[in-house]
Amino acid sequence: MAKRRRGEVIRDWVKASDFNSLDIIYCCEQCTYFESSVSKCNLGMKVAPHLKESQMKSYRMGGKFAFCRFLEID
Repeated sequence: MAKRRRGEVIRDWVKASDFNSLDIIYCCEQCTYFESSVSKCNLGMKVAPHLKESQMKSYRMGGKFAFCRFLEID
């Protein structure tokens, strides 16, 4: 198993059947804390790895999402 580099975002496995059948909240654009006009998180978190485009690329490449532990849905 490859060792995770320090500061690297943790990515969690998501089964394709779960992704297709459940309404999974997985990106900044779905979060209450995300300010879309300036593409910033109101909590000061990095948004780049959690933006929808980045998340979908990661999921297509390896079946994983970088879930934000502070994600707040409406």
